[in-house]
Amino acid sequence: YFTWMSSPRSICPIRKLSENLFLRDDKKLHYYLVSVKGDQKVNLKELRQKNNTRALSFASEEELMEILHLSRGAVSPFGLLNDTDRKAELFLDESFLKDPGLIGIHPNDNTATIVLRTQDLLRLIREHGNPFEFSKLQAAPVIDPVVIHLFDAIKCALPFVERKIRDPIPGGSGIPDHNMQTI
Repeated sequence: YFTWMSSPRSICPIRKLSENLFLRDDKKLHYYLVSVKGDQKVNLKELRQKNNTRALSFASEEELMEILHLSRGAVSPFGLLNDTDRKAELFLDESFLKDPGLIGIHPNDNTATIVLRTQDLLRLIREHGNPFEFSKLQAAPVIDPVVIHLFDAIKCALPFVERKIRDPIPGGSGIPDHNMQTI
């Protein structure tokens, strides 16, 4: 696995990061952790229809803490490992299985991101005993694809640019080296 800042350029685009929602049905009987690609939006009505659930809404902060032991903003599939009663089911967007088969998630803390193979994550969840389903959850991208590619290029370049800035400049002139590669 890699942290966000140490990940190679080939695996750091935002489309591999997950956006995670913790939902419940209207009777508070069933809980769902929904993971989609970071540039996608979830239509709750469509999710309900595709998966034959009751009406869905966001779980409360209290339910999130009680079931997954997570705070708002740190929702992650790793939180299912804290679900000792196995109340929550994972709905994972099937696109995470496509090549290269990677997913970027928080390690139950939103100050870091871990990129790992989707199959490894599913193995952990299966061994823990939480149910999961694959679903085509993606709606139209929230962000224009051109903007996404630009964002990917900038975000992936940051570790390399930061390293170049921290390195001493040849000749000590304080002026950046004009041979520095640009993206």
